[in-house]
Amino acid sequence: MLTNLEIRWTFVNFALFKQHFGLGAVSFLDFGRVFDRVSDFTFEGWRRGEGAGLRIAWNKATIVRVDFAFSTEGFYYYIDFGHVF
Repeated sequence: MLTNLEIRWTFVNFALFKQHFGLGAVSFLDFGRVFDRVSDFTFEGWRRGEGAGLRIAWNKATIVRVDFAFSTEGFYYYIDFGHVF
């Protein structure tokens, strides 16, 4: 089970070679827990992760994300396409 909270901010929009771009920042907070069966569900033992990242929107349809996240279990950075939602 996973839940995610994000705050996104597009701080600049511009055109380049007749293409529209937007640069943005995001801050996020994730909570999750794994259960073997639905009957094992409990509100105890959930893990938290948090992080921040940059977004490049190309014609508002293509999103390139660069994120840095960390939790009590370590840290991770990644580059991906699209938003979680």
